[in-house]
Amino acid sequence: MINLLPQEDIKKLKRERFARFLMALEFLIAIAIFISTVLILPVYFSLLIEKTGLERGLEFAETSPELKEVGLIEKTLKEFNSKLSNFEEREREIRPVASNLKKILEKQNSGIAIESLNYERKAANSKEIIFVEGVAQRRDDFLVFLKNLESVDAFKKVESPVSNLLKDSNAPFSLTLELK
Repeated sequence: MINLLPQEDIKKLKRERFARFLMALEFLIAIAIFISTVLILPVYFSLLIEKTGLERGLEFAETSPELKEVGLIEKTLKEFNSKLSNFEEREREIRPVASNLKKILEKQNSGIAIESLNYERKAANSKEIIFVEGVAQRRDDFLVFLKNLESVDAFKKVESPVSNLLKDSNAPFSLTLELK
């Protein structure tokens, strides 16, 4: 097809076509936005109504006495759990003392009468000490008992004051045993 229009008019015609195309595109975009808005509005309003209903239900639930009881129960359970964890920690720190007392009694010979055994531990990281008091029929019986206790691996240190050696017979004694 032959075009008899001058070059300037052809350019002008192309610009007009492009302008019409842009206007048609803008019109289609505007229509799409309008239709989208019209279609989204019912969903928006239904969600808004549902939100207000949920907020009312939450407000009602927060004021209910059952929720207050649940809060009280949760608080009680937290306190119980903290006490239980403290108990478990302390239980791990405690060593069985009975086995050490049994070792002392096993080392006791016939000339020794133990009158008291006392266990002491002041703090979690402090020394564990057993105090032994009794009467030895003879000094030699006491010395054998002392050597027997010193041979026990469970005791770090066995302390015997000099006063334990003063009497020859029916000698009262006191010992301090530090556990390892």
